Amino acid sequence: MMIMAIARCSFCGLSCLNLFKSLSMTEQQIMQYFSEKYGTDFFSRLKKLREEMNELTEAEIDYADIMCASSIEHLKDELSDVIAVSVHTAHLLGETSESMLNRAYDKCKIRETNPEYKHSKNKL
Repeated sequence: MMIMAIARCSFCGLSCLNLFKSLSMTEQQIMQYFSEKYGTDFFSRLKKLREEMNELTEAEIDYADIMCASSIEHLKDELSDVIAVSVHTAHLLGETSESMLNRAYDKCKIRETNPEYKHSKNKL
């Protein structure tokens, strides 16, 4: 069963029907849930991503200090939050988790022969 939902992206204003067709059932359901629960405002999701990154940094410090099972679980919990918000934010741009992983992989492969490829200092 395919979930058919048309979300209007607050960033680009486009309907993301093609995105929903390309997602796995599980990812479709999760993205629909996140959009309904947290909204589709791109900039508010970026703000949330920064918050989650700060919490991940705190968990990293906790893990470095304690290195016990509970600090590992805390680290995993915060990392999963960062991943979830990242995927939802990418979804608002019309991307899937798989497409974003492929973009990162492609960039890494190109940097093997061109180390300066897409470095921020080259964009100025």
